[in-house]
Amino acid sequence: LPKQETAAAPKQAKIDAPPSPKRAIRPEYPRGSRLRKEEGDVVLEIHVAASGEVSEVRVAVGSGFAELDEAAVRAAMAARFTPAESNGESVASVARLKLTFKLK
Repeated sequence: LPKQETAAAPKQAKIDAPPSPKRAIRPEYPRGSRLRKEEGDVVLEIHVAASGEVSEVRVAVGSGFAELDEAAVRAAMAARFTPAESNGESVASVARLKLTFKLK
């Protein structure tokens, strides 16, 4: 059996193609936020594994409304991504995504 070598991933590998959501991320508008007419943008930092699964989501810039921020995080955690690529291989990466909550 050949010996398996595992090298620590570099802090920020050169990425040829960034990760992208497989379908649009549409968070559910929280009922309470809707009733209070809360709107805003939530900027998320999404850690995407080489498999395309979301491993972690952090609110980078909040909307000012906890319910909107939580809804955005829930939606991002449930999303599936096409992973980032480096030298033709899928790699773990971090993406920033802005979700906008706007009442119609």
